[in-house]
Amino acid sequence: GIKLQDRFECHGLIEIEHDNSGVVPILFSKLSGQLKKAGTDTITIRHEVIPVAVIIRAQHGLHHGGGKVTVAIGLGDGEEAQKIIQEFHVDLIISDLRMPKKDGLELHKWVLSNKDSTPFIIMTGHGDVTSTAEALKLGMQGFIPKPFEIKDVLEAVQLALNLPPLEEYSPIPISHFLSGQTLPYNVYVKTEEGKFVKICHKNEALDSTRVQNYRKKGAEFLYIRKSDLSSHIRMDLGIASALKTSSVVPDAQKKLFIQELGENIMRYAFREDIDRSTFDFAREYIETTLDIALESEEIFNLLKNIQIHSDYIYIHSLAVSAYSVLLAKTLGWTSPSTLTKIALGGLLHDIGKRELEPELLSRPLQKLSHLEKKRLESHVNRGVEMLTRIDKIPDEVVQIVYHHHESFSGGGFPQGLVGEQIFRLARVVSVANVFCNIVGRDHRADASVKESLEKMIWFEDTLDPEVLSALFKLCKVSRHSLNGRAVS
Repeated sequence: GIKLQDRFECHGLIEIEHDNSGVVPILFSKLSGQLKKAGTDTITIRHEVIPVAVIIRAQHGLHHGGGKVTVAIGLGDGEEAQKIIQEFHVDLIISDLRMPKKDGLELHKWVLSNKDSTPFIIMTGHGDVTSTAEALKLGMQGFIPKPFEIKDVLEAVQLALNLPPLEEYSPIPISHFLSGQTLPYNVYVKTEEGKFVKICHKNEALDSTRVQNYRKKGAEFLYIRKSDLSSHIRMDLGIASALKTSSVVPDAQKKLFIQELGENIMRYAFREDIDRSTFDFAREYIETTLDIALESEEIFNLLKNIQIHSDYIYIHSLAVSAYSVLLAKTLGWTSPSTLTKIALGGLLHDIGKRELEPELLSRPLQKLSHLEKKRLESHVNRGVEMLTRIDKIPDEVVQIVYHHHESFSGGGFPQGLVGEQIFRLARVVSVANVFCNIVGRDHRADASVKESLEKMIWFEDTLDPEVLSALFKLCKVSRHSLNGRAVS
C-alpha cells in the first residue's frame, strides 16, 4: 500500500501520510539481515539498511490527531531511542532486550514513568526466559521470541494495538454474481492500487447491472473474505439446507479430522519440486471442502472408513485430491464450486474399494486373474452406488467417480468412453490418479518428479493431452527434456 523511495535519509523517526486503510509499517534495525532474507522491502535510515518488517492494515488511523501515523523504530541503542521518544510522539515501541548503554527493560521502565500509555513490545532470545517473565510482570503489551517469522510480529503488533486481524480475500469469478440474488456475505472489488472496496453488504442483493458495469471495465473477479468462502460454496452448490437436516458431526471431531488430513496431505503428497504456496492453495481448498462436506455424517463415515480400510488408499486419495485441485488451477479454472467438486471427487474416487478385500487391493495388477481384475474394476460401480445413496452429493462428484478409469483413446472401464465423452472434471482426476499411483509406488527415497513424469509418458494415449500438459507445467518440467517419447 505505501510507496517508499528506494532510499532516503532520516534521523530515527518517520511520519507517513496514510489513507482510510491505515497502513502502518513497523520498522526494525538490528535484525535487518534476517528480515531481508524474507524478501522484504528496504529503506535507509542513518546510512543503515532497515527492512519493512510487516504491514498492518487497520480500519482507522492510529494517530487520533490527524492523517499521519507515527512509526516507531528500534535503533539498537537504548539511550538514543529514549531521546527520540522524548522528542516525538510514537504509537508503538518495539525494542530488543539486549542493547548497549540502556537495555530493553531499562528503556521500558523509563517509558512507564514518562510515556505510560505507549504500547511496548520486547524481542527476546531463548536464553532470556527469566527476563521475559519480568517484562510481562512490568506490564509490557507483548514479546516476540527469536528466531521469529513475520507472522509472529504481525500477531504481537495486532494484540498490542488492539487491531482487527489482517483480512485475506478470495477471488470469485464475476459471472457468479450476475443472478442478483441476496448474498450472505460482504462483496468487494479490488482497485488498481490493490485495495479492497466493499460494494455489497451482507444479506443484500448485488445489482446485476452494476456487476455488468464492472465486467465491462475489465474486472474478471469480485472478492469475498476468505472466512466466507465456505458460505459461498455452500450457496453455489445448493447444499446448505440438505446438510442441516443430516446428522451433524461434532465440531471438535470434525476439526481434528480436517487438521489431521491437512497434515497428511503435506506429509505424503507434497513434493519439493512443486511450489509450496501453490500446494498450500490446494490444501486449503480441500480443508474448506471438508469443512462443508463433513457436516454430513454419512460423508464423514465414508472418509473414516477409507482411512481404516487401507492406509495406502487413504494416502493415495489425499494426494489425488490435492493434485486434481492443482491441475484445475493450472488449467485456469477459478470457480470455487468447481474446485470444491474436484477436491471432493479426488477424495472419493476410490471409495468403492472399501468393499473389496485388502489382499486383492495389495496385489500387483499383472498377477491378478481375469476374474480378479473384473472384481477390482467393480470398485467404480460400487462407489457410484454408495454416493447416489447420500442425499445431495453433487452429480459432478458422482460423475468423477464413474469416469475416472475411462481412457481418452477408448478401452477404459466401465463404459469404454472416448475423448470428449468422458466428463471433463473426471479427466483431471484421471491424470492426478495415474501420477499419484506412479509416485506412490516408487519407493526410492531419491525418486524425482521428473522420473515420475517419464513414466507418465507410457500412459499418454489414455489421458487428456491438455490436462497432461498442465501436469508438466505444474511440475516445471519440459516435456522435451524427458527420456522416451515426447508428449504431444
